[in-house]
Amino acid sequence: MTQLPEVDNLLLELDAGWLTIWFNRPENRNALSQGLTDDLCSVLNTVRDDRSVRGLTLRGKGGFFCAGGDLKSFKSNFQGGAQGAEDIALARVLPSMTVVAPADYLQTQKAVAEAAQMKGPVYLRLTRNESPVFTTKKTPFEVGKAQVLKKGEDISIIACGPIVHDALLAARELELKFRIDAEVINCHTIKPLDEEVIVLSALKTKKVLTIEEHQVAGGLGGAIAELLSEKVPTSVYKMGLKDTFSESGSYKDLLNKYELSREHIVKKVKSLVLPTHGKK
Repeated sequence: MTQLPEVDNLLLELDAGWLTIWFNRPENRNALSQGLTDDLCSVLNTVRDDRSVRGLTLRGKGGFFCAGGDLKSFKSNFQGGAQGAEDIALARVLPSMTVVAPADYLQTQKAVAEAAQMKGPVYLRLTRNESPVFTTKKTPFEVGKAQVLKKGEDISIIACGPIVHDALLAARELELKFRIDAEVINCHTIKPLDEEVIVLSALKTKKVLTIEEHQVAGGLGGAIAELLSEKVPTSVYKMGLKDTFSESGSYKDLLNKYELSREHIVKKVKSLVLPTHGKK
C-alpha cells in the first residue's frame, strides 16, 4: 500500500480499498479553488496506480457530495466534474434557439461546421465520455433533419446524443430474440424538430418511446409529446431522469442507475409491445 500523502487541506480515509477524501467546502460552491484542485490532483497522482485502492469518493465537509467511482476514470475526468440533465429543456424554451445533440464524434464535427454558418444562436450538447462512432464521414447530416437509422413497424424509438447507439443495439436484440421490429430515429435536432419524419413514424407504429440522458420533462420526450399531441395523438413513453438530480459515477454505472442501458431499453420495449409484458 502506498503511504497516503499528508495534505493540510484534506482528510484522507482508507477503508476496505475505498479511499474517501474530505475537503472544506469552498465559499464559492460552484467551483473548487485552484489550490484545492492542485492538492486533490496530487493525491490522485499518488494513489492512482495502487492496486489496494479500488475506488474513491470525494466529499465536502457538511455533506456535499462531489464525485465517486473507479479511481482511474475519476482521475481522468476530475477536472471536468460538472454535469447537468436539464440543459435541453432550458435551451429549447429560448426564442430562436436551435438545439442540437449529435450522436457521435463525426456528427459533432458536422454539427459544429453547420452551426458556424447558421444565423441565430445554436446550443450544441456534447459529451465528455468516450462513445462509439457509428456514423461515417459520408453519413448525411443536416440540422433539423432526423435520421431513420433502422426502419420498423412495431414501435418508434426516438433518441438523441450518444445513447442513440444503445437504442440501435437494443433494436437489433429485440429483432433477433423477440421478433420485435423497432424503428430507430436519431433526432439529433431537438429544436426545430423534423416534424415530417416523426409524424410519419408515429402514424406507422402507433407507439413511441423516447430515450435521452436528460430529465423526462422538457427535453426530447417533451418536445415529441407536444408535437404528436397536436399532429397525431399517439402513446408516447419516455426514458430519462425522472425528476431527480443526476449523481456522479462512471457512465456505465449511471446508465444502469437511471435505467437507460441497452438492457433497460430492451426490457421497456418488450413491456410496451408484447401483450404478456416481456414474457414470450
